Amino acid sequence: MFRWTTAQPLPAPLLLHLDQCGGFRVDWEQRQPGVVLIYLAPHQLLSQARLPLEALELSTTLSLRAAQAEALITIHGERLLQCDPQAMAQWVPGQTLPCNSSLAPPAPLEAAIAAAVLRHRPNLAASYEQLEALAERGGGAADLNYSQRLDAVQAEGLVVAWNNLQTQRAPQSRQAERMHWGDLESERQQIAAEQTRLRQQLDQRKQGQQLAADLLQRCQNTIARLLSADRESGRRASAQRTSPRA
Repeated sequence: MFRWTTAQPLPAPLLLHLDQCGGFRVDWEQRQPGVVLIYLAPHQLLSQARLPLEALELSTTLSLRAAQAEALITIHGERLLQCDPQAMAQWVPGQTLPCNSSLAPPAPLEAAIAAAVLRHRPNLAASYEQLEALAERGGGAADLNYSQRLDAVQAEGLVVAWNNLQTQRAPQSRQAERMHWGDLESERQQIAAEQTRLRQQLDQRKQGQQLAADLLQRCQNTIARLLSADRESGRRASAQRTSPRA
């Protein structure tokens, strides 16, 4: 069993591997001499999309300062990931790492993004390379030409990686577009239903107004007939009163 700590976020596969190796995590503030300090390359930190640039640079700087000033066993996380868990369970910090692993070339897009970042933050590459120089590597070569390794990515591989990324995103884009048009169609149907309801209300209102007008007209006609009949009755009564009696 060994104790380990880190100032950087580690990917889930590496955390699982450390558990399988019998590693016990120590909080950064509680680190002591003999604890394994795990670090990653800048492109591996960028690929996790968990740190802003300032925090990414700070995590590497903190790792370097701790490695320089304290008796820590500094190991690249990628090298640890390639070590056999059973061998690591028997390993004691201070011994040679039980695996002579080399670092894999970064993926083309990761390399391109990291190279662009390092052009604006050259100290990040310098800090990483100093960590490599101090690290226990199991006999492997230190990654002291990191920037050149990133720039070695071929343009053809970068274009292929970019095209593959766009191809993977295309179904998601089409799905988003279908959802967008589906939402628009749903809104259109809701608007059409609301228009139909308003037209029905308007038709009902017009019918009600027409019925009221017809009723008013009938009432007026009835009143007119009653008034006319009343006047006729009055004339007859007057004529009877004024006619000579026999």
